Amino acid sequence: MSCPQSRSQSWLQKTPAIRRYTFRISWAIFAFVVLSLGLSYWSFHGFHPRGIFAYFFAVLPAIAIISALVSGGMYLSEETDEFQRHLFVQSILWGVGGIMVLTSVWGWLQLYINISHFFTIWTFPFFLVFQSVSWQVLRWRNR
Repeated sequence: MSCPQSRSQSWLQKTPAIRRYTFRISWAIFAFVVLSLGLSYWSFHGFHPRGIFAYFFAVLPAIAIISALVSGGMYLSEETDEFQRHLFVQSILWGVGGIMVLTSVWGWLQLYINISHFFTIWTFPFFLVFQSVSWQVLRWRNR
C-alpha cells in the first residue's frame, strides 16, 4: 500500500524535463571547468598559442557556455508545468540582475578604490551561482 505524497514535499519532485536539464547543464559546466582549467594550466606552463590557434582556444570555453544556455532553453521548451517554467524564468532574471549588480558595484569600486580588475571570464560562473540559488529559493518559497 503506497502512501500519498505529502504536500510539503511536492516541490522536491523532479520532472523528466528537470532531470534532462540537470544532465545537460552538468555536462556543460563540466566541459567549461575542464576547458578553463586546462587552458589556464597550459598558459601558466608556457603554452601561448598565436594566430588562429589563439582564437580557437579562446572560443572553446564559450562553446560550453553556449551549450549551457541552450540546455536552459531546451528545459523551457520541454517543461510541461507552466509554474515550474515561470520559476525558472524568474531565476534567470534574478541571475542576470545579480550579475549586473555585482559588475556595477565592482566597476564603481575600481573607480574609487584601488581593487583588482574584475575578470569577465567570471561573469558566467557568477551568473550560474545567482541563478541556481534563486531557483532553489523560489522553489522552496513556493512549495
